[in-house]
Amino acid sequence: MLTKDKNIILVEQYRHGSQKNQLEIPAGKVEDNEDASEAIKREVKEETGFISDYDPILLGEFYVNPAINTNKIKTYLLVESYKAYQQKLDDTEEIKYLSLKFNKTDELINNKKIEQLFSVTAIYLAKKYLAENNLIY
Repeated sequence: MLTKDKNIILVEQYRHGSQKNQLEIPAGKVEDNEDASEAIKREVKEETGFISDYDPILLGEFYVNPAINTNKIKTYLLVESYKAYQQKLDDTEEIKYLSLKFNKTDELINNKKIEQLFSVTAIYLAKKYLAENNLIY
């Protein structure tokens, strides 16, 4: 998710598998009768309070591990996002959001500040989309 002032919104939360806090893109799962596009807008709003007046841009759909799993993830880009609400977290969630310069993401990945594969993939897909569409972030 990119803001009007060319920042990326990331979330930080504890992840049991790595046993530490992870810096990630906001994400979640489809609930009830939502489609994936509706789900990402809801998840982003709940986790960060940010929304966009534009539809999410589908960057890709990928198998997580087709050798042993059948599930796929869809990666979306939200642009021109802005803070409009307070976070609305579940009782068990502790999520902090951060607004960082998008052009600093390579540094965050290289310095192992962003280690989650879905997030790294989403960032590079967003960079590719922005370059192909002559959008400067």
